[in-house]
Amino acid sequence: MLNSADCHLQEPTNLWVDRFPANMRERAPRFEEATTYRAWIVDGKPVTHEPLIGTDLTGDVTARLQQMNADGIWAEAIFGSLGLYCLRLRDADFALECCRAYNDYIAETFREHRDREVPIALIPVVDTDAAAAEIERVAELGLRGIALPMVPPVPYSDRRYDRIWAVAQEARLPVNVHFDDAGVDIAKQLGLDHDPDDPRSRRVMATSLPNLLTLVPQHFVATLVGAGILAAYPDLTLVCVETNAGWLAPLMESMDFAWTVDGRVAWPRPLRPSDYVRRQIKATFQDEPAPLKFLHITGHEPLMWGSDFPHPEGTWPRSREITDMLFSDVPPHAREAILGGNMAQLYGLTVPAT
Repeated sequence: MLNSADCHLQEPTNLWVDRFPANMRERAPRFEEATTYRAWIVDGKPVTHEPLIGTDLTGDVTARLQQMNADGIWAEAIFGSLGLYCLRLRDADFALECCRAYNDYIAETFREHRDREVPIALIPVVDTDAAAAEIERVAELGLRGIALPMVPPVPYSDRRYDRIWAVAQEARLPVNVHFDDAGVDIAKQLGLDHDPDDPRSRRVMATSLPNLLTLVPQHFVATLVGAGILAAYPDLTLVCVETNAGWLAPLMESMDFAWTVDGRVAWPRPLRPSDYVRRQIKATFQDEPAPLKFLHITGHEPLMWGSDFPHPEGTWPRSREITDMLFSDVPPHAREAILGGNMAQLYGLTVPAT
């Protein structure tokens, strides 16, 4: 059986409206549907769009499990859609209210299915004390992973985040950063505002996002390594989600090379940069062949497969067929680890023998 480290939830339209206090209800995130896409509305303003897809699994856990069974998947890590946008909000109180509502919803919805379902809690980081408190709260709710914004308001090298790293490590909660929560903001910074009805806009985004998909996670990982965060918090695991993973091997090689002078390693910490990555970083990919070509550099430990269910660019509903082809030349122990073993270990899952 496969374990997918990257799947998605289409939130119910009323998720936030029903859970917000009356005085904030007009600001609550919601969806408005057009013919071919639905707009995300936050604080009364449209923020982005997503295409309408045929599989709508808003809160229907039985239907999700049926789809997983048909696709050969035992367990899945679940990320939101509009929920991920809430990580980009800069109003600290509003962001926390949005994320708390989402976290309560996923804790309630998937409570009876935690042997297979791993919904990931949202943690905004504008107010780091509030973020630490929310990490402690979701751990008490029984959630087994958290998501931070991939692009924070202040770089993660800043010491203000130490409280977050410490609490996440103490709670044994893997820290995920999902590319989708960063892509739109970065695209706007580059002047790539996306209009779903404009063919030129779609072409520009299609040619620019692959570069962002590579550069953003590299910056994230290099920051954690270079700032000594991984060395300071050795039991902390961080996961780059839906970023593909072909960039990981050259980054590891480049960091080691940058700290080698006259054949000697000048790196000021006990382990090489690449060793910290192998120990504490993971990256997910779907059907990208490149990560499997560089296993001699990365090892299989940092890699996890994900179907991206139910998004059409993922491997669902042909995950077993696609992974059989993709992993045909991969040694069995590495195949088993990447396709499910690493995720099971990360989130404490027990997968039945097949």
